[in-house]
Amino acid sequence: AQPLDARVRTRTGWSTMGDLAVGDALASVDGQPSIVTAVFPQGEKEVFRISFSDGRSTECCAEHLWQVQYREWDVPRVVNTTRLSVMLQCKRYMNRLWVEPASGEFGHEDPVPIDPWVLGGLLGDGCLTGAGTVRFSTAAPQMLALMSEGLGQGMSLNHAGRYDWRIARQNGAHAKGVAGVQSNPLRLGLQALGLSGLPSDRKFIPRIYLEAQKTVRLGVLRGLLDTDGWVEKWGSVRFSTASHQLAKDVQELVRSLGGWCSINQKQPYFTNVAGMRMAGLPAYVCNISHPEPKTLFSLAEKVARAPAQWQRAKRLTVSSITPTRKALCQCISVSHPSKLYITDQDVVTHNT
Repeated sequence: AQPLDARVRTRTGWSTMGDLAVGDALASVDGQPSIVTAVFPQGEKEVFRISFSDGRSTECCAEHLWQVQYREWDVPRVVNTTRLSVMLQCKRYMNRLWVEPASGEFGHEDPVPIDPWVLGGLLGDGCLTGAGTVRFSTAAPQMLALMSEGLGQGMSLNHAGRYDWRIARQNGAHAKGVAGVQSNPLRLGLQALGLSGLPSDRKFIPRIYLEAQKTVRLGVLRGLLDTDGWVEKWGSVRFSTASHQLAKDVQELVRSLGGWCSINQKQPYFTNVAGMRMAGLPAYVCNISHPEPKTLFSLAEKVARAPAQWQRAKRLTVSSITPTRKALCQCISVSHPSKLYITDQDVVTHNT
C-alpha cells in the first residue's frame, strides 16, 4: 500500500493514490493499456521511504510489493518492502538491486503552443527577456536549420551580429491591409506559457510539455541538450543551467523517458573588468544516463559523440529504506499483465 498523497502517473498526467477509482486509465511500463481494477483502503499504516541511486524516492508500507532485478538472476523477483530492506543489509545485494524504468509511452495528446524542439532550444540558448523579438544564439548551421524548421512558415531568423539571431515575422510586423503592429506569435506563445521576460536563472519547462506524449517530451529534451548539453569523452551526457527549476524539470523529463538523472550544484567564478575574482550564478548540472543515448540529440556532432549504448548501464538501484511517518494508505490492482504501475518521480512499482 502507498499513502493517499503518493502520486500515480495516469495516461495523461498525475493523480494521487487517494483520488484513484476503478476504471481510471494509468500509464504503463510499455505503453500498453492499463486500468485500475480494484481499490483497497488499508487504514493508517507505518510508512517507509524507498530511495534510489539518482535521488528519486517514494513512500509505501512494509507489505508493499516491488519487482526488483539482480545481475545473477535470470528473471526479476517480486518482494515486499520488509524483505527488500533485509536484502539491502547483505553485502551481496547492497546497491545492486534495481527496478527497471518505464518506456515513457504515455502522456496527453493536446496541442502545444510552441514546437517542442524550439521550446527546448530557446530554454537553452534563447533570450526570453525584453519585448517583441525573441533572440537565439548559435554558431552551428544545423542549429539554425532545426530552429527554422520548428518555427515553420511565416517566421524567419535574422542575423543580429556575431552568433545572435532575431526570430521575427518573415514579412515584418506590419501586414499589408492590416492596421497596427502584428504581434510576434512566438512571443505570444512564450507569454501564454509564462516564459516571456524570464532571465536565465528563472527558466522552466511548462507542465503542458512535461506531461505530454513521448514525442513532445523527447523533442523538448533534444532542444535543451542540443544547445546546453554535451557528451563527455567517456560518453556521459551532461546538461547545465543557472535555473534550479529548469534543472529539476530536465531531471523529470529524463526520468519520464526511461532515463537516470541526478543533479549536482557547482559554483562558477569569473574575473571582472577590475581583475577581481567574482562568484557567478550557481550552475546546476544534470548527469544523464539513458538506454539509447544517441536518441537524446538532434545535432549531428553530438549524436556522433554519444555512445550507441552503454557498456555498463546505470541502474536505478535501491539505495535505502527508512521509516518516515504513519499515514492513511491504499492498495490498488491494475489490469496490465506485469501488474506494475508508475508512482512518484517515475518509479515503477508493483500492485497489491
